[in-house]
Amino acid sequence: IRLRIDLDRDYATWFEFGWSDSGEVIDLCNDMLNWNPEWYMASKPTAFGWKAEIAIPIDELVSTDNPISTMITHVGINVIHSVPGR
Repeated sequence: IRLRIDLDRDYATWFEFGWSDSGEVIDLCNDMLNWNPEWYMASKPTAFGWKAEIAIPIDELVSTDNPISTMITHVGINVIHSVPGR
């Protein structure tokens, strides 16, 4: 699963968080692999597959000291589910 968050809805810059049922995670900021935010993911098998819960502190996306953070009213979100081999 991959979650992309576009805070200013410019469709050019985003934060991406990815995770799998085995607990593997990846995070990107505009394809910059060296971005290393602190966030949390837990997954659990279910009768129908698996479920996950994620927690991303807002400070990892925007500085709360920056006045622009209070001006964010609309956020773009994209969720991608890829099934290997299909």
